[in-house]
Amino acid sequence: MNHTTVTQLKLCGAGMCYAIRLSDGKFILVDGGVDHDTDRARLFRYLCERTEGGIPTVAAWLFTHGHYDHIALAAHFMTEHRDAVRIERILYNIPAGDFNGYDAGGVDGEYEKKWFEAVTLHPNALLHEVRRGEVFEISGATVEVILSAHDRYPDPPTNRNQTSAIFKLTFENGRSLMLLGDAMGERLVNLLDPASPIHCPDDKLKSDILQVAHHGLAVCAADQYEGVRELYRRISPTVCFWPTSAHRFYNDPWCQAEKHIYNRFLLAHAKERNFHLSQTVEVDTEDMSIAITE
Repeated sequence: MNHTTVTQLKLCGAGMCYAIRLSDGKFILVDGGVDHDTDRARLFRYLCERTEGGIPTVAAWLFTHGHYDHIALAAHFMTEHRDAVRIERILYNIPAGDFNGYDAGGVDGEYEKKWFEAVTLHPNALLHEVRRGEVFEISGATVEVILSAHDRYPDPPTNRNQTSAIFKLTFENGRSLMLLGDAMGERLVNLLDPASPIHCPDDKLKSDILQVAHHGLAVCAADQYEGVRELYRRISPTVCFWPTSAHRFYNDPWCQAEKHIYNRFLLAHAKERNFHLSQTVEVDTEDMSIAITE
């Protein structure tokens, strides 16, 4: 049986793109970054090179929210490769444009329209808008929705980051991946609050691999620093994926400055296992070994 691997794919542009190759040879994809020719080609090559005969099968494509740096590549990819890649499920967290004050305008709104148009080119794919508490069993992996846009109701969001989903994936061998998307501020802190409807117990938070919230950039107000650090402490990851460029990872004060204690905790806790998206990094979940392939 093949080992399940989790890969952060290199991006020339911004955003984030993750590919999980499951033990049966199918894939789970997460988001996709901005629309860049090189990045689309890299994702397609990754799927083809790791598929043994036939066309690549995406068991599920997860989307955390509707910002263009998370859906633009996917919209073009689903159009360009509609006959070359089989997609079985699309699990998304992109509310309708009039969702309780949700701003449907600007470049993000344009890409949301393109994304929904691209989805129609895969009529055999199960299309499902996720809700907190839902659990999906997908080719030996368990996908749990920790948070979705609808958990904001009745409070209107002020931007798409405030609607971001959080997913947790657990694999057959017990290893796990926490995807925080661009969730920010009180949504992260409230995961720890027993009085909050989105409270998440410690055993559900603990994860081996973490996608760092909001690219490792500004994630909360100063009075929430301690709360976010505590969230990261309870997740206690072995590997951290920072969906930001090497330049921003090493130079942006939100990633590196001493005063931002939540990021400092991750950099110290995972030590040498913090990776930016200017390289393709694959984790074998069996032994947590790392391969940097590009």
